[in-house]
Amino acid sequence: GSPIEDQELIAVGANGSRLSASFLIEYGYIYEPQFTNLARRAPTLDQLAQRTATGIKNYFASSVTVR
Repeated sequence: GSPIEDQELIAVGANGSRLSASFLIEYGYIYEPQFTNLARRAPTLDQLAQRTATGIKNYFASSVTVR
């Protein structure tokens, strides 16, 4: 669907308070088992962090223009 534009929905930088670049990554709902189960939470977050880091590295590596 279409994005909903509403000042109340802005998580980072509401009311022009954010001056530098930033991004927000959402991996799921906080009530999903991988986040509520303490035994699964740390390994899940570690895996998500690793995949995010790899994705960012791959993005910037593929964006480099060689002249």
